[in-house]
Amino acid sequence: AGHGSTFWFTVPLGRGAGEARLLQPSPDLRDRRALVVDDSATAREVLAGMLTYMTFRVDTVTRGEDALDRVAAADRSGEPYDVVFLDWSMPGGIDGIETARRMAALPLRAQPRRVMVTAHGRAEVFQEGGGARILATLVKPVSPSLLFDTVIEAFGVTRAKESTVRHTGLPDLAPL
Repeated sequence: AGHGSTFWFTVPLGRGAGEARLLQPSPDLRDRRALVVDDSATAREVLAGMLTYMTFRVDTVTRGEDALDRVAAADRSGEPYDVVFLDWSMPGGIDGIETARRMAALPLRAQPRRVMVTAHGRAEVFQEGGGARILATLVKPVSPSLLFDTVIEAFGVTRAKESTVRHTGLPDLAPL
């Protein structure tokens, strides 16, 4: 009494019969080209660093006009950008929405996916964008997981709801 109890037991567990999980996202994002357009050096560096870590080949520019030139040149060279991240508010030139509109109007063989990056939380405004064809919106501050999810969304992948318990070989438990 007063000391508690100690219990031990052995449970033999085997491997589950389910199929193995594929840990590489589909589509494969390795070695894709990305362009980050932002007038803030810090924002460019952070976003480019996260994309590089995700194995993207990343270029950066500070202005919308420069982005249009880079996208056109990349398309002509046969190595187009797969995705372009556009800061919404870029003073001293055209903003992200206008850059996206002009990009959509370029006679490119392959249009890059466009993602708006903003500190303002009204994503629906950017996605409507009057011909800008913006596929997704990132609201700052951007975390690696949010960036990854947004990139996957921009590439047209929707997530199916999945169970968090996988192939344990244990029976499913009824909810309480």
